[in-house]
Amino acid sequence: MARRSEGAWGTVRLRMTVAATALVAAAMLLASWLLVASVRSSLRENERNQSRVVVDHALEQLREVLADAPDHAAAAAEFERLLRAAGLHEELASWLEQRAADARGAGDAALAGRVLSALTELYEKQLGDPQRAIEALLQLYAVAPELHTVKELVRLYEETGELSRAAEYMELQIGLEPPQTGLATAHALAEMAASRLKDPDLVQRALLTARKIAPRDPQTIAKLRQHLESRGSFEALAQVLQEEAAMREQPSEQTAMLREIAQLYATRIGDAARAITYLERAKTLVPTERETLVALCDLYISSGREASAIPLLEQIIASYGGRRAKEVASFEHRLGRAYEGTGNRDEAYKHYDAAFRIDLTSVPVLRDLGRLCLQLGDLDRAQKTYRALLLQKLGDDAGIHKADVYFHLGEISVRQGDKPKAKAMLERAISEAGQHAKASELLAQL
Repeated sequence: MARRSEGAWGTVRLRMTVAATALVAAAMLLASWLLVASVRSSLRENERNQSRVVVDHALEQLREVLADAPDHAAAAAEFERLLRAAGLHEELASWLEQRAADARGAGDAALAGRVLSALTELYEKQLGDPQRAIEALLQLYAVAPELHTVKELVRLYEETGELSRAAEYMELQIGLEPPQTGLATAHALAEMAASRLKDPDLVQRALLTARKIAPRDPQTIAKLRQHLESRGSFEALAQVLQEEAAMREQPSEQTAMLREIAQLYATRIGDAARAITYLERAKTLVPTERETLVALCDLYISSGREASAIPLLEQIIASYGGRRAKEVASFEHRLGRAYEGTGNRDEAYKHYDAAFRIDLTSVPVLRDLGRLCLQLGDLDRAQKTYRALLLQKLGDDAGIHKADVYFHLGEISVRQGDKPKAKAMLERAISEAGQHAKASELLAQL
């Protein structure tokens, strides 16, 4: 019986000890809240000097509480508030850093995000340390890669002059924003890259991103074209134009784009064969479009495919229904060049003559007609043609200089047996050009 009584009494004593411990803890916690309440009262009454001891004691009590129960939300909130009120910002920063680390370790992303947001604000506004604010934001981004965090990183990187990093996060920002806002950000990034970073690759990437967001946006297309042209990135420009052509719904719009691509390949990239393929595609879409046919004929002729140009030129001329418009003269001239390229000089002469009868002052027509007449031995016609050419203004794009015209007139006079006239023309050729090798050589033979 004695042993049973002793065992029962031990159980009672253990229960009394546990209860007492709980009462002490509760009393301590009650004392902490009473102290906190008194601190709040003191701060509201602006009695900071008198309450400093109370504040310190309250903070110490809260430290003890949080040491035993670090997840106590109310105690944590009050501890943070008191540290802010007391201006203990560095201690608050250290505590928030640890609290964030603990939250991440426990897998509590929501709590870690809230703490890191508070830490970022503390670093920037209270401590005036944007670099540490950036570090906190980077941790926050790792926990929760949200748009607001990215935008804050962009802002702080810009303010601290770290433009490359700002640009890096602007690219991320574009991907998180709705299309309309993302488009504006992409243009802002392109502007930063062009004016402040001097990074043409980033400009191009930003504008291509903008185009992906809004393929039909005229401002984006204009800027992208201008940028690619200024860089000489004609292959990339051709690719952009091809994509743009694919989005056009009307055949006439598509053919216009295809002609532009062909022009790019022919004049900037130097790939006539590729240019021809785009024009042939345009012709398939709208077989009778004259502008496409003319461009295709010119490329056929310049590429040595004169036989392919002939039926197209005949089609173009026939479309005028016999009208003697000046543009018909240019097509007759092209047709003459095409026939001459195939070796059919008689047909070439016929069409050069037809072009001349429509436009008596065309420099290209006079130039080629005079040359062919000289080759065919029609010296009188050649002489009249070259004399008519002297009356025209011969610019750099004429394909012949005035000195050459005088040389050919001298050459004709030699073949006609008129040496005095030939000598006069050849001397004029040399005088006109300063020197003319062919004229000098022929003059020496006289």
